[in-house]
Amino acid sequence: MKMLIVGALALLVFLAGCVQEQPQACTDEAKLCPDGSYVGRNASNNCEFDSCPFAPGTLYGTITIGPLCPLQPCERDASAFYEDMQVNVYRQNGQLEKRAYVDANGQYGMRLGSGSYVLNVTDRDGNVFGIPGGSMNYELQMQENLSTRLDFDIDTGIR
Repeated sequence: MKMLIVGALALLVFLAGCVQEQPQACTDEAKLCPDGSYVGRNASNNCEFDSCPFAPGTLYGTITIGPLCPLQPCERDASAFYEDMQVNVYRQNGQLEKRAYVDANGQYGMRLGSGSYVLNVTDRDGNVFGIPGGSMNYELQMQENLSTRLDFDIDTGIR
């Protein structure tokens, strides 16, 4: 009797090892990502999709500069200054990540991935705007899929 039970158990263990997995049917061939792109299935063979690429956030803002003349009211137009400005975005290691040019109204915008950045405003030759010795760098934390507004108020030091 013991032999019969041991034999039956051995047969069950053997047959359990011989069971083949049934193929799994996946319903979709591609997944739509938030940025409008598509990704396909990964090689795991369990109907999972590759991850979507990161969705950058939007950084935008307005730059104001002044005073432009020692006496107010001032007849100078700031648009000439704005058109020569650029907003520089650096990674924490100091490497330039991106640059946005400023329009005649002092506005700028760009797409950035999530992360920590350091920004400054320069002319197109790389000269930093503002009072010498003042803090010219601005730290920024960008998040995925979010818009972040960062305005710059540049004091020329003219009095």
